[in-house]
Amino acid sequence: GRKSFDGLYALTCSTLQQDPLSGHLFCFVNRRANLMRVLYWDRSGFCLWSKRLEQGRFLSGWQGIGTRATILAALADHPGSRLTSLAESLKLDLPNASRQTSLLEAAKLVEKATDPNDRRSTLLSLSPQGQKVLHQARRDSTDFMHRIYQDWDTSELAHFATMITRTIETINSINSPLTDHHS
Repeated sequence: GRKSFDGLYALTCSTLQQDPLSGHLFCFVNRRANLMRVLYWDRSGFCLWSKRLEQGRFLSGWQGIGTRATILAALADHPGSRLTSLAESLKLDLPNASRQTSLLEAAKLVEKATDPNDRRSTLLSLSPQGQKVLHQARRDSTDFMHRIYQDWDTSELAHFATMITRTIETINSINSPLTDHHS
């Protein structure tokens, strides 16, 4: 969980293709699924809520799914990528990136093509089915967050935002050991 306001803002715009100023809550879970961050705009600035689980995970079986979803999103942004470039940009070790892209190819979500500039290399792109799956996953993620808060009225959302902001300010003011110093 090294991303803070700017990094999560950029992910919201590029990967989720959403407007961070919309007032919606944008939820991010790390690869180990033990850290969740929620970014939102409360009309006076961005707020960031974090929760780290001491035991367990937010979702079981998350690591492979999260990595494959990240690869699909990266290929949507950079079609025709080499595996080595993809692994490097996503900070994945090459064997893991290769294993995950092979699973995506077997599921017909990723296509390989020979690099016309270097016949020994392959280029990876999303298949039409991969584009559909990624689009649906982005829609499902947004819908999930909407369902969580659909019954909350404006005053409840405002109170929730105030309480999260107050909690974060308190944590920051006491220099808590829970503060992520890598952000």
